[in-house]
Amino acid sequence: MDQRTSPGGTLFDEHRLRLAMDESGLDALVAHSPRNYYYLSGFASLDYVIEPEAANFAVFPRDGRLPLVTIPRSEQMALLTEPVRAHQILLTGAFYVDGYETSDASSADSPRTALLHALREIKADRGRIGVESELLPAELDRWLRHELPHADLVDASGLLRELRMIKTPEEARRIRVACEATDLAISETVPAVRPGMTERDVARLITAALVERAVTPVYVQVATGAVAGLCGPSDRPISAGDVVRADVAASFGGYHSDLGRSFAVGTPSARQVDLYSAAREALETAIAAVVNGVAVADVFEAGLSAWHRNGYPQVKRHHIGHGIGLQAHEAPMIAPASRARIAPGMVLAVEVPYYVFGVGGFAPEDIVWVTDDARERFTTAPPELPIAR
Repeated sequence: MDQRTSPGGTLFDEHRLRLAMDESGLDALVAHSPRNYYYLSGFASLDYVIEPEAANFAVFPRDGRLPLVTIPRSEQMALLTEPVRAHQILLTGAFYVDGYETSDASSADSPRTALLHALREIKADRGRIGVESELLPAELDRWLRHELPHADLVDASGLLRELRMIKTPEEARRIRVACEATDLAISETVPAVRPGMTERDVARLITAALVERAVTPVYVQVATGAVAGLCGPSDRPISAGDVVRADVAASFGGYHSDLGRSFAVGTPSARQVDLYSAAREALETAIAAVVNGVAVADVFEAGLSAWHRNGYPQVKRHHIGHGIGLQAHEAPMIAPASRARIAPGMVLAVEVPYYVFGVGGFAPEDIVWVTDDARERFTTAPPELPIAR
C-alpha cells in the first residue's frame, strides 16, 4: 500500500457527527452512496465500479459505537490491507478463497439482510433512521419502509453534506496530495506541447503524468480557443497562437483535485496576455476574500467585481468555485445565492474564469484550505500566461 494513504487520521469528525445526530434526533444514520459509504467506513468497494446499482451500507449508531459496515465477501482480501473503522463488519454474498477465512467478520446473505440485522442489533428498527433520500433508489426506499414499518425514515442528505464541508486534517492531506500531483502533471506537460499536436495528445501526456505520480485520473479536459477552451479533448490540432485550457481532476485515497490551467502555444497576442492577467487578478482577489466568518456570497462578489474593475464589465459567472473532497465539486458552491459562511476546515477550489469563443479559456484555478486563523494554499497558478515554445 502506498505509504501516503496509510492510516494517519480519520476521514470524519466523530464528535461533530454525533452532535449532528443528536440535534436531528437520529438513532442511526445509514449511508449507501459510494461517497458517503466511503466517508463513514473508509472502505473503497469495487462493487460500486463493476455494478453501479450496488448498495453497500455503513450504519452509524447513536450509542457511541463505530459503524456497522457491509462488505461484499468477494472483497474480503482487501481487509488485509485496507483499514476499516467499524464496530462490526458483515460480509455479504458468496465467494470462495481456498485456505482463507476471516474470523473478524460476520456473514449475511446480502447487503440488505445485513442492513436489517445491523439496525435490529442497535435497536434502531423502531427508531428514527437517517437515510440518503436524495440518492436513495425508489425501489430501495420502498423496500426499507416495508421491512421497517415501525421506523421513522428521514432524509439525512443535508446532514452528511454539512459534515463533509468541514474536512479533517487527514481529508485535507489527501486533497493536497491529489492537487500537488495534478499541478505538476500539467506544468510539466506544457513545455512538451507543440503546434500540430492534438488536444487528445496533450490529454494523454497529462494522464500519463498523473499515473506516474500515483494518483488516479478522473477527468482530463483539454481544449483550444476555437471552442473557448471548453470540453474536449478532441482530435482538433493545436496551432501556434492558440491558448489551451486544461481542466484536470485526479483522486488520491478517495479525495479529489480539480485544477484549471491555461497556457499559450507560441507567442500569445496582447489580448490573450491581458485576459489571463485579469483572470489571475480576479482569482487572487477572490482568494483574499476567503476569511473565516465571511459570507460565501461575498467571496463571489469580490472575484467577479475584479473583472469589472479591470475593464471587463461583460464578464458573468454563475459561480466562482466550490468545495472539493470526495467529489471534485461539492458544497459549498461559491455562488451569489449561497447562504454558507467560510469556516475552518473548508477546502475550496477557487476560479473566476472567462471563456471567449475563438480566443480561449482563461481559467487559472487554485485550491485553498481554511484553517483556524488563516488559509493555506495547496496550489498557486502561474502569475503570467505560461507559454509552450
